[in-house]
Amino acid sequence: MSKGMAPNNRKAPDLEGPLDISYTPPVPESHEAFAALVAGRPPADVVLLVARIRAANAAALNSENRRKMQARCALR
Repeated sequence: MSKGMAPNNRKAPDLEGPLDISYTPPVPESHEAFAALVAGRPPADVVLLVARIRAANAAALNSENRRKMQARCALR
């Protein structure tokens, strides 16, 4: 601690939100992988995770994304 500095006794603010969810999550390889990703998360986090997966892997970003999302989500 520097001379003349008062100790910082303030508690850091509690952070809210899903800090462990990547902004660009990959498409899970299987239903089991998706289930493991969402296990124990509150519904709001699951919705956010699915939204981020869809946004990061949008067909408009890469032509391969459409096939990847269809294969992983069984949408044909």
